Amino acid sequence: MSSFSRVLVSVGVALLGMCGLAAQAEAFAVWQGTAVIGSTTGTGCAEVGITRGTAFRVFFKPRDVGGNSSSSEMLFEYERGAFQMRKLNGD
Repeated sequence: MSSFSRVLVSVGVALLGMCGLAAQAEAFAVWQGTAVIGSTTGTGCAEVGITRGTAFRVFFKPRDVGGNSSSSEMLFEYERGAFQMRKLNGD
C-alpha cells in the first residue's frame, strides 16, 4: 500500500470518527401496550376495517419524561394503518 493510500485511509477513518461523535443517539421514554376495540358506533370505523376485536399496538411518548419534548404523542398501529395524536406544549 502506498503512502498516499495510507493517508487517504487514515483521513477517512478520522472523518468517520468525527461524524460518529457529532451524531450521537438521543434517548426517548416511550411506553408500549396493546388496545383491543370492545365496540364501535357509526359506519366510519367499519369503512377503515376497525371492528369489535381489532387489536392496536399503542406507543405513548409522555411529555417532559427522559429526553422527551414538552409535547405528548400517542400512536395507534393496526394491520391496515395507523393513527397519531399529539398534545402540543402541554395545552
